[in-house]
Amino acid sequence: MDRKRLLCVVPKGMDTQPCAEFGALGWQVHVAADLKAAERLLTEHRLRVGLLLSPEGDDGGWNMLDEFLHSHAALEWVGVFDARALASPACRELIVARLFDHHTLPISAAHVAMTLG
Repeated sequence: MDRKRLLCVVPKGMDTQPCAEFGALGWQVHVAADLKAAERLLTEHRLRVGLLLSPEGDDGGWNMLDEFLHSHAALEWVGVFDARALASPACRELIVARLFDHHTLPISAAHVAMTLG
């Protein structure tokens, strides 16, 4: 049986350890530090599930992320956000419009893995 494949988008400077935990749970994990790298991984691999780890952004950043998610709407996206991000109306709108589900930090890989399938 093929391992499930996961695109894990982790902002530069953020700990990638949660992504490694998904590997231990049976996922083949592809890590991207930004949307450009995520775009490249999506063209190189047949990925169907994406995980966004605490993306930060001002309105311009949220808009750019929204455009990216819109262009990759065939994937099931799950976001993991901190309280500051969730305080942003743009973040909350993005969650409703583009994500299958979301979780809050700190992340529990086992719990998020249940959402991912």
